[in-house]
Amino acid sequence: MSIEEIIDLAIAEYGVLFGASDKFEVKLGSDDGGRTIDFLVSGLENAEALRSKIPNEYHGYRSVVIFSYEPEYELNDEEF
Repeated sequence: MSIEEIIDLAIAEYGVLFGASDKFEVKLGSDDGGRTIDFLVSGLENAEALRSKIPNEYHGYRSVVIFSYEPEYELNDEEF
């Protein structure tokens, strides 16, 4: 299976868990532990939901879920 096919399959399988307004991306990468398939989502809740569904290894790649969030407040220089 090609890299593009693995990414398309992951998007088809797990993209349905998220709404149109939610961020959901799939990329292949690597780190010290080997090849990874990185799932990028918005929000902790989405990350937890995805982590409960996806296996630790997906088509020979180690699964990694990364999430972004909006902080509840902003720090400015005056607070230091």
